[in-house]
Amino acid sequence: MKKSLNLFFQSLHEIQLFLKLTESPSGELNEKIILRSIIVLMVAAWEQFIEQLAEKSVLSLTNHLRDSNPIPEKVKQSIAIFTVPENRSNLRGFSNSVWNFSEKGWKKAYHDYCIFNSKELNTASSKNIKRFFENIIGIKDITSNWKYNNLTSVECANKLDDLIDLRHDIAHGANIRQNELNIKNTTFYNNFLREISSLTFDQTFNWVSNLSQLQALTYTINQSCFVQIIKYAVTKKDRVLTLNEIKRLGSSAQGNHNKLKYEPWGLLEDIDSKTRRVTERLLDFYKGKISLPLNIIVYDNDESDPIPNTQNVFFSDIDI
Repeated sequence: MKKSLNLFFQSLHEIQLFLKLTESPSGELNEKIILRSIIVLMVAAWEQFIEQLAEKSVLSLTNHLRDSNPIPEKVKQSIAIFTVPENRSNLRGFSNSVWNFSEKGWKKAYHDYCIFNSKELNTASSKNIKRFFENIIGIKDITSNWKYNNLTSVECANKLDDLIDLRHDIAHGANIRQNELNIKNTTFYNNFLREISSLTFDQTFNWVSNLSQLQALTYTINQSCFVQIIKYAVTKKDRVLTLNEIKRLGSSAQGNHNKLKYEPWGLLEDIDSKTRRVTERLLDFYKGKISLPLNIIVYDNDESDPIPNTQNVFFSDIDI
């Protein structure tokens, strides 16, 4: 998800460099041409950011969730209506569309629904993106946390719409707002978009993270079997553990050792189906050189994160 914001920031940076062309002694006419181009590029970059953020949000949800239960009900209904045809005269087509939801099929249907809505977005005005994000991931008002300088969320929404209207004026050659094309206004819009894009990303990221965590598995490193494995692992000069060795440490070690591979723990690595490699992180953790999160969460696709606000512990904290 963060990549969509970084790409937008890169676009704004390039636009800022473009703005420096107006500092050359090229005359007022050339300056207006540059400023018109900048406004068009700015709005295009904003619309691309909104579409990419929505798609990355959906991909994050489909990668992390084990089933569709956490998805807001209205979003699920919209996906079903989009995916399953109302016309049942073609029974094969209707049946296939229904059965495609089985197992993990809902994930592709969700992504297809997102892409379709992105193509239908047209312009990323405040009204359109409110509806867009509510339809795609269930956020009722994506603009609710917007603020910039002394502007309220409503004023920020109006300011965005004003920028988009200016872009339309330029694109259609109306030139009614020609007097607004100046370096001061253009710089303001660049900084303004940078701020509201960050706020939009933050709200979306938190929303998606909260939904994803509803089905994440929780593991804690403060378990006696993990202490046993770590203590035994540091005795292995070849840094290789076999499953038979782990089994001899007990059934709990045998059944849970694979959890130590998850980041940001990363204490064991798979060599093959029967052997594990002891990592440098395990040795550093044992020696007290590094601390690790006490609790982590693991998603459906095996990606993992520390539980928010979990404490970091050293090996001496769990070796009791």
